[in-house]
Amino acid sequence: MFLLCSLGVLLTAALGVVVWLDNAALRGIASRSPISSPFPYTDGPALGVNVFNLHLEPDPTAADRTFALVRALGARYVRMQVPWEDIEIHGRGDFTDRRNEATIGVVSSWAKYDRIVNAAVAHGIELIMRVDRPPDWAREQGRSTPEFVAGLAVDGNSTGPPDDLEDYGRFLTELVTRYRGKVTYFQIWNEPNLKNEWGWQEPKPADFLALLRVGYEAVKSANPDAVVLFPGLAPTDGLDPRASMTELEYLDAIYSLGGAAYFDIMAAQNYGLGQPPTEHRYVFLRGRDNWNWHRPIDTRNDVSRVVLLREVMERHGDVATPVWVTEFGYNAAPDTIPAERRFVWGPPVDEQTKGAYLVAQIERTRREWPWMGVMNIWMLRYGGYAEPDPADPTPYFALVSRDWQLLPSYQIVQAYMQAPPVAHVGVHDWSHPAVERTVDGWRVRFAGTGLEFYGGSPTTVLLDGDAITLTANAVHGLADTTHVIELRGGSAPTGFAVVRDLPWQFPADYGPLLLFAGIAVIGALTMRTALVLLDHLIARRQQIAFGRREWIIFALQGITLAITYRASAQLPLTMLGLLPFIGLSIARPDLALRWVVITVPLYFLPKGLFDARFGIRDSGIYLPLHEVTLIIAAVATLIRDWRRMRWLALPALSVAVWAMMPAVLVLIGGIWGVIIADVRGPALRELRWMIIEPLLFAALIWWHEQQGRAVVYPALIGWLVAGAVSALVALAQVGGVNLMPLFGTKIGHGTDLVATEGVVRATGLYGHPNNLGLAMGRVWPLAAALAWAAWQQRRQWLALTFAGIALLALAALTVSFSRGAYLGALVAGGYLLFFAATPRLRYRLISGAGVGVLLMAIMLSALGIERLSLLTGSSTIRLSTWRAALAMLADHPLGIGLDQFLVVYQQYIDPALCDTNEVYTSHPHNLILDLLLRGGPLLLLGLGWATWRMVRVPMHAPSPALAVGVAATMAGALTHGLVDAFYFWPDLAFSFWLLVMVRAWCNGSPQGIASE
Repeated sequence: MFLLCSLGVLLTAALGVVVWLDNAALRGIASRSPISSPFPYTDGPALGVNVFNLHLEPDPTAADRTFALVRALGARYVRMQVPWEDIEIHGRGDFTDRRNEATIGVVSSWAKYDRIVNAAVAHGIELIMRVDRPPDWAREQGRSTPEFVAGLAVDGNSTGPPDDLEDYGRFLTELVTRYRGKVTYFQIWNEPNLKNEWGWQEPKPADFLALLRVGYEAVKSANPDAVVLFPGLAPTDGLDPRASMTELEYLDAIYSLGGAAYFDIMAAQNYGLGQPPTEHRYVFLRGRDNWNWHRPIDTRNDVSRVVLLREVMERHGDVATPVWVTEFGYNAAPDTIPAERRFVWGPPVDEQTKGAYLVAQIERTRREWPWMGVMNIWMLRYGGYAEPDPADPTPYFALVSRDWQLLPSYQIVQAYMQAPPVAHVGVHDWSHPAVERTVDGWRVRFAGTGLEFYGGSPTTVLLDGDAITLTANAVHGLADTTHVIELRGGSAPTGFAVVRDLPWQFPADYGPLLLFAGIAVIGALTMRTALVLLDHLIARRQQIAFGRREWIIFALQGITLAITYRASAQLPLTMLGLLPFIGLSIARPDLALRWVVITVPLYFLPKGLFDARFGIRDSGIYLPLHEVTLIIAAVATLIRDWRRMRWLALPALSVAVWAMMPAVLVLIGGIWGVIIADVRGPALRELRWMIIEPLLFAALIWWHEQQGRAVVYPALIGWLVAGAVSALVALAQVGGVNLMPLFGTKIGHGTDLVATEGVVRATGLYGHPNNLGLAMGRVWPLAAALAWAAWQQRRQWLALTFAGIALLALAALTVSFSRGAYLGALVAGGYLLFFAATPRLRYRLISGAGVGVLLMAIMLSALGIERLSLLTGSSTIRLSTWRAALAMLADHPLGIGLDQFLVVYQQYIDPALCDTNEVYTSHPHNLILDLLLRGGPLLLLGLGWATWRMVRVPMHAPSPALAVGVAATMAGALTHGLVDAFYFWPDLAFSFWLLVMVRAWCNGSPQGIASE
């Protein structure tokens, strides 16, 4: 025990050292470009500057003077604010300025912007127009809210979105049309994640996305060649009263809502806040002054933070969009500024340090981040007619003083930009500034350990003055410094890639994973040893009965699993729950197995891990909680029962062979579905999630029942309890109470209530109302059958409990407004009534039910609700889907493969449905067609065989009520499956094999499945 604990401490310490070194030396640093072509719009980082209040300059020559300084600095881009309120001032479509009519008369509000744009074009400057700040007439409602009125007292410069988003779109159309051919880049809004930029309302990503979509479409309609920038989000820790979520969480939500379609360039605010830009620090442990229990380990806010923003993009698969820094800089506020304001932007620096830091940040970006484009310094000069507040530190970001004097920081940056261009890590065109034409060839300056040419056939190659021979048109293994390569003779390449091999990259990538695995094993062994000792101690003193100890362990498993799931997306806090759960599972793997069915309804809300400090890929890992639990239960079973498995009785296996045949056929059908699939990735995933894991779950149930451990009935109860929770969440949604934050965020899905065809449909824990209806159809008949059985045994409270679960599930099924679920419920209910009633009443019940269904159908049709009609809405679309699936099956009689319907369906879809959501249909909405297309006849035969065993109802079985419940559930599922899914969702697959085991258990022995 002491040895295990000591080894665990050493491995944990080693992991901490490796993670710290990885963050300090390697995180976020690219060794090569993530894409095979140059990033669009700029070939590597380029320099730009912000011009502050240029539109408020009283001197008409200020624009020309400004752009001359920009060019002399070595910058080619200028970002400027274009306040909507300064152009369309007095009303919709009114572009005159009458604010100073008494002194200068009525003037065009476009005039000064025309002057600025023309001056930029004359100096060869690319403008980036930041368009925000609606005029008062466009925000009459927004600026009259109590929140905004109160917010003005805090920040008198506050603004917010327009009342009508289309007004913003119309203005952008005017702006982009006017400057077409002169201005290419337009930025939609600024820092919308702050309350003072969003009308002092709680900033909501979905609300901003609506504005972004309108803006993007307006810009593109006016000029398809124009480029839209996402707004720079203000870096926050989520604890600021003005921002309830971090900018990383905000951006993650934008991506989850599909926002990537509405911008061409990502933007970032990248202030150093007084810290050296060369520091590779991403996280810190909060101290006494800023401690927060929710985030004891938090992300830093300095130059490196842009890497975290990039990691959010890559998590969502967006690797080809460049990032432009809209603002970066360092403040040189003097001691005369009051201390409470002087440190707002971090510790101030002197002018020399400011210049050195700006250059160091540009150089770091070029060496490490090939995805970076334009970097705009904040700012060139504090402009405008008004003198700044003497206590305001903002003017001390400037490179040029108010009286147009060049500051030392300007001269330092200028000297850096005058150095010969150098190509850094990334893919570059042959037109890159680092490529020079020589008398007999070309010269390239680059910084890295390797260079790869695309095309070209030089006759002579010189590297740093020495002749070399290229290998596969490339050279590698160089020192990590600046090199000059000369190509003489032959033809020129079309492009090249600079590579920078990083030291210790391999151990940094995989070392944390190996150490983590070692810690997990040691932790599990330590926990198992400790639990065995504790169990012996408790048993010896006879303080706690065996059944109570079982409940204690089960409860502790639940607590540790909850910590794993909800404590944090960071690995340390996740492991704080997972390691104890592993140990508890080794002690009682049969109890851990119960948690599989309890957590399977959460498959739309997987556990997310985003912690590159520990070797996890930048895109993160999403793990369904039931999958994690199942794997741990399986490994724990192996560890605990390995010796018993070696001596497994062959007669027991031989008896079970016949019972296993349906499962074998399903497995073979699934493997066949992978073999024939055109796209193997989704097919392999579905094989794992829907076939291998549910079959492993059933095998573990069978094994533990063989060992005399009760699993089937507790697992069934766990499934019903999970169903009741799912039902409560759905019913709460209908009642206006959102319980989803208690569980997490759904992956890839939007609203919890879906308004369609005249009704509002609940989704519960699921991604779609149909999934809710399918799940509830697997819950309520079982609960009703158990209630019936408990009532017969005069266990009234238990009967009422099961009846309550059945009613909750039926209510949730009702608010799903799934017509297939309604049909399934009628069949399942009829099945239950038929077997619960006496023979004399059965036929009367059947007749009465038939009449009732007919009357209900007539009544629903009379109500005129489209969703409840069998002849309109999605009902007619199903017919088209079935016709397409039949045509597909005719062309592929042995199937198309697992999870391939969405891909192949595009070739068979009714042309009339091509512009509808039907193009996203992922299954044919019919169980026979679905099974035949996914895995061919063997899959249909295997699942059909297993289903037949469940539907039969031997009334002589030891548990006839439960047998009837299983049969009724499957009868309803089969009916529902005729118009929707039947098996291929995780909860349906796991519940299917759970019911197979329950049906076998109804025969009265763990070998009951073999005796059928």
